[in-house]
Amino acid sequence: MTRRSGLQQSVINLYRDCCRTVRKKPPETRTRFQAFVRAQFRQPDITSKDHTAIEYLLRRGKKQLEAYSGENARNILFERLMEGVTDPNGREQALRDYIRSVIENAEISTQGAPPASYSFMRNLPVVSESEIRTDDECIICSDKFSAPKSKTASVTRLPCKHMFDRDCILSWLKLHNTCPNCRHEVESDDPEWINKKKRETRLAAAAVQEEEEANWMYI
Repeated sequence: MTRRSGLQQSVINLYRDCCRTVRKKPPETRTRFQAFVRAQFRQPDITSKDHTAIEYLLRRGKKQLEAYSGENARNILFERLMEGVTDPNGREQALRDYIRSVIENAEISTQGAPPASYSFMRNLPVVSESEIRTDDECIICSDKFSAPKSKTASVTRLPCKHMFDRDCILSWLKLHNTCPNCRHEVESDDPEWINKKKRETRLAAAAVQEEEEANWMYI
């Protein structure tokens, strides 16, 4: 059995505690949290890592907050996490607050975006190695694209040109039809989203027609 440091055990306890807490949340929040956990604890046996658990969370935590929280929430939460790191007696509580706040924030800040369409996710392009620079990394997991991958792993690109590990962005797109980096929208099968786009198209067409009619009056 691998020997765990006190902090590593605290993170494992934190993970279990969050899993218990999220059971009481609405279904949409549970789904978002599960996606967060898959990205944050990609290898649940974190004790096999050579670095401490706090380093593991710090390397990935800021990018996760950028993806899952609003601007103000991200800054506040990360500052609180950093404060906990500088105070050894407060680290575990800071981590608990960090995860719980992400769960609670998910109910508020991510409700607006529906999932991406199935056809869009199915047809995500594969980025060739020649297009990837050595310092390019996935904003969701923070891994460099040049790092060794499994045979099934690949890099993909959204229409806004931002690149991601395919597995990471698929987990995100199943919940949101936006780029985690720039919020550019992609297509969705959600009826409300489709109706909204139709309304926007009609309004844009009406505005163009009004402008053309106004210009015609001055000819």
